[in-house]
Amino acid sequence: MESGPYDFETLVDRSASGSVKWNLMRDADPDAPPGIVPLSIGDMELRTAPELLDGLKDYLDTTILGYTAPTAEDRRVVVDWFERRHGWAVDPDWLVGIDGVVPGLYLAVQALTKPDAGVIYMPPVYHPIYLAIHDSGRTPIAVPLVIHNGEYEMDFDALEAAMARPEVSIILFCSPHNPVSRIWRRDELTKLGELCQKHGVIMVSDEIHMDFAMPGHRHVVYSQIDPSFADHAVICTAPSKTFNIAGLQTSNLVISNHELRHRIVHTYRSTGRHGVNQLGLAACRLAYERCDDWLDAVTRLIYDNGLMLLEFMAENYPEVVVHDHQGTYFIWLDFRAWGKTPQELERFMVKGARLFLDEGYIFGTEGEGFERFNLACPSWVLRDALDRLLLAGRP
Repeated sequence: MESGPYDFETLVDRSASGSVKWNLMRDADPDAPPGIVPLSIGDMELRTAPELLDGLKDYLDTTILGYTAPTAEDRRVVVDWFERRHGWAVDPDWLVGIDGVVPGLYLAVQALTKPDAGVIYMPPVYHPIYLAIHDSGRTPIAVPLVIHNGEYEMDFDALEAAMARPEVSIILFCSPHNPVSRIWRRDELTKLGELCQKHGVIMVSDEIHMDFAMPGHRHVVYSQIDPSFADHAVICTAPSKTFNIAGLQTSNLVISNHELRHRIVHTYRSTGRHGVNQLGLAACRLAYERCDDWLDAVTRLIYDNGLMLLEFMAENYPEVVVHDHQGTYFIWLDFRAWGKTPQELERFMVKGARLFLDEGYIFGTEGEGFERFNLACPSWVLRDALDRLLLAGRP
């Protein structure tokens, strides 16, 4: 793969860095030999964009690390990114800076629903979406995705029935979808939005992976489709997945409706938190201004890694279904043909193949028998992992 000036081959040893992903690997298998790299949690095993690192170093040389709030320039850079990369016109006043998309999901549930509310979600899905509902004391209303002709789709009949329930006022959505890697088409989003409008349901859309659309696919922001959709929506974005800076805890919610925005901000402040991390602000600005080329190169690497995995499975494990990798840097594999329980499958992956993945069951019962691979790693790391799987055979 041509990566231009970027080093996507050198592995950074994160074993003693406090990395959650690496710590979980050691917890699962304390005897995992050196050189094993986990392919689980959603951060990258790739070196940070040099343009971003150099910019942060210069920033630290010239700043004071005191109380800092987003400036007009910070907002302009975010808005410019949305326009340049997605053709999405956003007013700077619509931005709400907080410390992460997951906190944003919790905030939306707590600010926009009553304690006895039901909240719709579509499993298998990124598990903090369920937790944001459950932990907030609301009732999770699952409307599972369905597989039709080998592709995950929304069940619109079930969605309408759920939205018609009197206790339902919001839906938590994932676009692009994690873990199944779907890029939702405009017609699908339009149909979903029309149902929300019909039943007065507020859309809370987790679009943290919006910058990762694979070749042949284009991400459409839910709010782009119709101004009436935007007026009843909270769009959750962040530079964290795009540029591998989750540790800087910086996110931008986009909320055009003044009342919804006020309720979110009020709930956020009631927790004793305010604003975002100062270095996160600087990193967001630098990444959005300087790192387009790096992102394009990373996206190509992720796409090529997905093709490698697809070819490997077709040749060696044709019974395993690899779902179409349309967006995100995850790929979703169906191992149910092996006839193993989720516990047996996990045991084989961890102990037999020394593969440390995100097990499908964490995304809901609908994910049992599946595995999520993280493709954001050097190609040789993925090849090594697949070689271990081949050596382990089948359970």
